[in-house]
Amino acid sequence: SSMVSVGKALSDLPNTDEASLSRRRGGARLSQAWLDEPVFGSWQRRFVVALTVNIFFIATLLANGMTVRYFALYFTEVLKFDPIKLCLLNAVCRLFIAAFAQLGKPLSVLLGRVNLAIILHLGSAIATFGIYGGQIFTPTPLFACACYLLRFACLHARDPVLYSITMDTV
Repeated sequence: SSMVSVGKALSDLPNTDEASLSRRRGGARLSQAWLDEPVFGSWQRRFVVALTVNIFFIATLLANGMTVRYFALYFTEVLKFDPIKLCLLNAVCRLFIAAFAQLGKPLSVLLGRVNLAIILHLGSAIATFGIYGGQIFTPTPLFACACYLLRFACLHARDPVLYSITMDTV
């Protein structure tokens, strides 16, 4: 009934879309014995990893639902954005997400997927705090916009990493 860490083996595994190429080159892949090893009581590693990643993902989705609906109000009521500025911010945000998401693959190779998922999640949390200042400071509109872009970019870059971790363990 002791806990065993997931380990570096999962972090070093190539992304799902690279798995066939990696196998041909003799690269890293998870062994069935390693996935079937009990790590939390009698639960197998494959179940624990998939469960925790998906709980993490669902909790983030629920939190996003509560925060995203209020961003438009914050930018219009507190920062006094008119509708055109708000539309421009959201258009730039979508383009920034698309560009930032391209960093996911090289960073996952460099840092490991689990590490990258944690870094991106923490980055999005810090950026969320930077949008409104947490009653500790009052961000300038430019700083709030930069944090807004970074928040969504981190979350959208993190999600494919979480999907690939889940798909490699189930």
